Amino acid sequence: MVDFISSLGAGSGIDIKNLAKSLTDATKAPEQTQLDTKKKAAESRISSVGKIMSTVNDFTAALKSLGDPSTFQRKPTSSDSSKVKVDFIDGAIPPTFNSKIKVINTAVEASVTMPAISNLETDLLSAGQTGSFKLIDDNSNATLQEFDLTTYNTLPKLRDAINAVTGYSATILQGGTSANPNYYLSIKRGSGDANSFRTQLITSDNRQDFAGTVVGSTAVTTAGQDATIEIDGISVSSSSNDFKNILPGLQITAVEATGANSISITSETNIDNLSSAISTLVIGFNELVKTIQSETAYNEDPTKRGALANNSSAKQLLNQLIKFTTQPISGYDAGSHTMSELGISTNRDGTISFDQSAFAKVMRDKPTTVEAVLASKRQIFDTRIKLGSAGKSAQPGIYKIEKTGSSSWSVNGQEAQFANGVLKFGKDDASALSLIVSSDLSNSQVTSFSTNLYYSKGMIERFSDMLTDVANTNSSIQTITTAATTEITKINKDQSKLDDRMKALNDRYLKQFATMQTFITQANDTKKSLTSMMDAWSNSMKG
Repeated sequence: MVDFISSLGAGSGIDIKNLAKSLTDATKAPEQTQLDTKKKAAESRISSVGKIMSTVNDFTAALKSLGDPSTFQRKPTSSDSSKVKVDFIDGAIPPTFNSKIKVINTAVEASVTMPAISNLETDLLSAGQTGSFKLIDDNSNATLQEFDLTTYNTLPKLRDAINAVTGYSATILQGGTSANPNYYLSIKRGSGDANSFRTQLITSDNRQDFAGTVVGSTAVTTAGQDATIEIDGISVSSSSNDFKNILPGLQITAVEATGANSISITSETNIDNLSSAISTLVIGFNELVKTIQSETAYNEDPTKRGALANNSSAKQLLNQLIKFTTQPISGYDAGSHTMSELGISTNRDGTISFDQSAFAKVMRDKPTTVEAVLASKRQIFDTRIKLGSAGKSAQPGIYKIEKTGSSSWSVNGQEAQFANGVLKFGKDDASALSLIVSSDLSNSQVTSFSTNLYYSKGMIERFSDMLTDVANTNSSIQTITTAATTEITKINKDQSKLDDRMKALNDRYLKQFATMQTFITQANDTKKSLTSMMDAWSNSMKG
């Protein structure tokens, strides 16, 4: 753009550019201040929500690091883990137990090792002969599989054919020396009495073993055997060394026979984990409360006021947090429990404190109370029924499950839906609980069956659920950021419009002042001309 103002000269002595800018800035200032104030407030709200969400995420991560609250509170112990091991089954509620176990014998895997042959490429049949190799079940004497040895005529081919049969595995073992190797076909079917088997070789020349068998080598057959233990004097057998749900939620593994001695197995309260869990909960809770309080604090001085001071969603979250500490927990047993029973008290500012001495006392006198407050409980004392699924809004409590007819059931006296082995009850999907009923119980004609479902949500699960809801992009606290971001987008558009208007105004001022400058310059020129003419006329009169 040509600087036409400068080309006019300094006729008036006025700085037209600065004058136009000053007038434009004065016009723009009120609106600019308003936009800046709105944008800063919106950005502050986004920053405040960011601080709160950062604390929420830290709290969530800390709770997750504790592990499953249903299991971290207890640990299974064995007085001799070299003979008996005990573990909680994943997803099960660990029981309280104290039992004596004897391992009578461990499980034995059924196997047959064929006599050695000296060459892997040797034909298993004599020249010109036919034959087959059978796997026979020891219990039923039935032929489980038969292999044509004219097709599977070498040890590797027979091994591969056996491995294709479900339930069997075959390997080739090498013995002898590197100069004179021997090869053994080892066949296994799994442990337990039911898996015992034998082999049979049938050939047209009535051979008793494979062609090429090393002289003096014989087959070795090991019958399958169940593991047998005695738990509190009761004999129990298993096809493997693992015994599940003899005690609900517990796996017992027989490692070695104990002879006449008994091994003690117990579940102990894990005091270290419990104390750590409470400390984590208290620290995380207090950090979140303090962060929300800081961001919602009101002050007469706007510069010291929290960005969310007048935000109802943030205050609602704070109130929800504080109420959490006093909410009763039901469904664990016949009573209800609160955090105060663990030595946790609410301070005047909304934070909570942890009294170690009170906690130690309740751990000594009522350890199950600690579990009731912290852990969730989903337990049915009948192994034929297990919890299938639970809606997010499922209500804690003790539910009496009754079979009222051959295919009809009730829960707490109300008829419940039953289909395909699944018992479902609740007002809607969000609050529904479903139970999986074993076929022997569901098909039974007994109509007097009843048991109880204990369903509770401990503080850790409640906090985790609440924090998950807060982190949801559609949560009320998260919508503050969404609304503020939308507002900033609008402010930026308004800023662009204001800038365009002010540029047009500045250009108009410049043009107006340029025209004025031209008039002043012309007037000055006229003045000079008239002055010169009058001076000339005056001089002529004197002469």
